Amino acid sequence: MLPQRPISQTLQVCDVKILLFETSGNSPCTDSLWAIDGSDNILWCANKGNGIEQYVAIDEAGGNLFATTFSGWRHQIDMQTGSVIEQRFTK
Repeated sequence: MLPQRPISQTLQVCDVKILLFETSGNSPCTDSLWAIDGSDNILWCANKGNGIEQYVAIDEAGGNLFATTFSGWRHQIDMQTGSVIEQRFTK
């Protein structure tokens, strides 16, 4: 089930809708980045249970999804699984 919090940002990448939920006041590992299909079925949650801190921004470049963490890491996210493909520190 999707979080019952406000959505802070959405992106459409190909046929996948990416939802970034508001995380203020939640634990650092809050599940904030989700993907759904055109029928609103959940495809994945990028940081559910894997210890990644909160995502605070998302963007798309060349059909790729990128998410930025609170502490300044920029992750490329696999559109099929929600896993981190690569990361780079930006601060």
